[in-house]
Amino acid sequence: MPLDFEAYHNSNIECEIGLTCCETGRAEFKSEKNDKKRLLDLISASCALPMIFPMAELEGKHYADGCITVPIPFERAFEKGCDKVVAISTHYPGEAVTDFRKYRAILNPMYKRKYPDLFRALMVRLKRYDKMFVQMEKLEKEGRLFLIRPVIDLCDQFDTNMDKMNESYEHGVEIAKNRMADLKAFLEI
Repeated sequence: MPLDFEAYHNSNIECEIGLTCCETGRAEFKSEKNDKKRLLDLISASCALPMIFPMAELEGKHYADGCITVPIPFERAFEKGCDKVVAISTHYPGEAVTDFRKYRAILNPMYKRKYPDLFRALMVRLKRYDKMFVQMEKLEKEGRLFLIRPVIDLCDQFDTNMDKMNESYEHGVEIAKNRMADLKAFLEI
């Protein structure tokens, strides 16, 4: 589905794109409302998965997928002044996420010398990810965060089987329908 630039441009909703800066190994958040090419460059950079896609160059720096440093940027939403956050995860409870330490032999020559801080971020990603879910569960119990996620494994992020992808989509629609009353109560609407 193509991006509706006009609707995006005319929206008064703030949208930030999470990136991982290869030079610093830290998360950065960028936005763009007017320049279509820059917006597409930011979106492309946010999808640059190590070992699969080349790092994206923007404004003299190199960037990778924001999920390396901030898989679900709920803390950023609180920093920006939100009282409550709705977070969406594509991972079902207990699902193993990519542990980049298993790929150290491949990542070492690719990134360790050129981007040592990115390499370190990749090596601690799993620990950071697990800690993030503990924080989100705590915030959910406090009534400050509402987490939407699949309850079963249907397809992975690189699946090309349309039947599995459609089944996964329908599962998401069903979860949304089943949780809508809870979400409205959470948001007090």
